[in-house]
Formats: sequence, structure tokens, C-alpha cells
Amino acid sequence: MNDGGVFPPTERGQWRSLDERGRRDWLRRACEHRFDKSNQQAHRVGRAGETFTIDGSAIEDLPGFFCAIGEAINGPGGYFGTSVNDFDDCLFGGFGLEAPCSVVWKHSELSKTKLGSQILANYCEDSIRWIDESEDPEDFEEGRAWRWQR
Repeated sequence: MNDGGVFPPTERGQWRSLDERGRRDWLRRACEHRFDKSNQQAHRVGRAGETFTIDGSAIEDLPGFFCAIGEAINGPGGYFGTSVNDFDDCLFGGFGLEAPCSVVWKHSELSKTKLGSQILANYCEDSIRWIDESEDPEDFEEGRAWRWQR
């Protein structure tokens, strides 16, 4: 990792000073830590009724969002996805949160300007490129056609 620090950290916000590559590495380490079967502490579940707070002023890009949401829900170095698909798994895959709970997104307007709709479009285009390179493109023709109609 760019900062050479011990993982997981003991304090919040240590990912904020990292560049995009460093944040991606941070997320990789958070994911490894989360799924390390020998570490039961990494398997915390947000309980029903809890409120989780994200600081949107620290979010510069999609990896920053995943660092922020992971920390808000699971503490310093916490994992809550490294991609849109992982995030969906965390929300609806039977682990990560118990409903009902609340997420408070402070400074959401700042992060909204950094993330914007283009981030999701870029993510979809990257996913299509990956599918084209590694999967049977005919399996995804309908989704590709929908994307390019917009």
C-alpha cells in the first residue's frame, strides 16, 4: 500500500490522503481482511436501528466512495464493496447490514459533483469491455443494446 501502514488501521480517515491507486489498494486489503476466515472481528454486521454516517467531503472518486462507505459501516479499514456489483452484494446479499438502518451522507453535494452520472456510465462501459474480452458477447447483447440507446 502507498502509505506502508499496518492494516486494518485503528483510526478513521487514513485512506483520505491516498491517491486513486492507493485507494484501490486500500479496498483490496479491506476485502481480503473482511473475508479472512481467521479474523472474526472483520465479520461485523451493521445492526438494525443503527445510523451510519458518510463524510462526502472526502470522496473524490468511486474508490473513495467505497472506502468511505466501508469505514462508515464497518469502522477503520472496513469493507462494503470495491465495485458497484460488490456494493449490491453487501446491500442485498444477506450480509453487511440488517434492516432497517439509516445512512446519513454529510456533504453529499460535494461528493455528488465528484461522482456524477458519468462515473456510473464509465463503470458500465468498463464492464462491457471486460465482458467483451472475457465472456461470450452474445450473452450480453440485450444489455449492450440498452446502454447504447440512451
